[in-house]
Amino acid sequence: MPKVRYRTVQEYMEKTGTNHTRLLARVKDETGRDISPQLFSMMLKGSRRCSHLNAFALHVVTGVPIDELRRWPRYAETENSRSVA
Repeated sequence: MPKVRYRTVQEYMEKTGTNHTRLLARVKDETGRDISPQLFSMMLKGSRRCSHLNAFALHVVTGVPIDELRRWPRYAETENSRSVA
């Protein structure tokens, strides 16, 4: 059976029922990379850039493409209120 591919960390967490605590514990156990909950939250919100090392560690555990994890900046799904009509 082919491995499921997730487009984002959020999708991975929702589809697998994994919360941030378990995900960060798996990242540390499987890669040795220690990502703080505060930093992880900022990366998910897009207020902090995901470093290459953190992106690789998250990729190893989740399968989310590194390019997606490194994308910057992240904008909300809604229209940008600064756009001119």
